[in-house]
Amino acid sequence: MHHVNPDDFLRRDFVDCNGDVAMIVIPFLAAAWFIPLHLLAGQIGAVFFVAFCVAGLPTNQVHQWAHMRRPPRWVRRLQDWGLILSRREHQRHHAAPYAQNYCIAAGWCNRPLAAINFFRRTERILTRLTGLQPRADDHEFQSSVEAGILQRAGTGGPDHG
Repeated sequence: MHHVNPDDFLRRDFVDCNGDVAMIVIPFLAAAWFIPLHLLAGQIGAVFFVAFCVAGLPTNQVHQWAHMRRPPRWVRRLQDWGLILSRREHQRHHAAPYAQNYCIAAGWCNRPLAAINFFRRTERILTRLTGLQPRADDHEFQSSVEAGILQRAGTGGPDHG
């Protein structure tokens, strides 16, 4: 759905935009509490967990900003400096077939990950494990959107033959 109607993402409030990632991060942070910090390996592990969570938590927010035509000025600066995903960089992902440039936090990651075929390999693994096809729902959603538009326009609806 997101690829067919990318501006839908802009209508989400802060909690709706970031809540799902927060729910994923919480168990990792909770697990970090049980890491024994008296061991060097534990300290390294704790730093990794916390860094992973700190880096992961704002990804949907950065993604939403990349969809904004005019994000806040300080966000635009971070985008211009290449520290977070810019609208221009993210537009490459929103070109059919939507199968490249997946990084929604930092666009600079896309090129090296594509070079090692990371996205294609990950999709194949996920399809094998789940049976789900990437972007399969995009076409179904597009059809339903087009049908709704035709119906509202007075063509193709049940009353208009």
